[in-house]
Amino acid sequence: MYVVDDQLLLDVLSGQATPGILASVANGEVFTTASWYYRLGRAVAAGSGSGSLSGRFEALDESPRDLVRTGLDVLPEEVGLVNLRIVVPVMRAVSTRHRLNFLNAEAVGAALLLDGTVLVRTDAPLLREATAALAVGYEVIR
Repeated sequence: MYVVDDQLLLDVLSGQATPGILASVANGEVFTTASWYYRLGRAVAAGSGSGSLSGRFEALDESPRDLVRTGLDVLPEEVGLVNLRIVVPVMRAVSTRHRLNFLNAEAVGAALLLDGTVLVRTDAPLLREATAALAVGYEVIR
């Protein structure tokens, strides 16, 4: 199982993720977090076009942009989202030990619950350190 960040979620929804990630989506092995889902939605709806997410979205052709908007309105069934009722207790335990913010705690908590790997496009040292300490997989996909 994989927990993808907002950048990789953009790739998934636009159909432009790596073949390996797209195959994992088709197999129901890709999840995201509410935080990353929200951040992408906010960047698409109200982004300036100069940020990392909104800029990448604006650079897409119209057809992939439409796919992203549709996917943000209704997250595709193939992309999982761990219920916050389940993940918040894990987040609380993880963030107490590792001093993580909500976004990172949710990613680590989801990966722990799924026995999965956190996939990000940009390395986040605090997230990387927490996943290492908890024996959770962590990969930077460029």
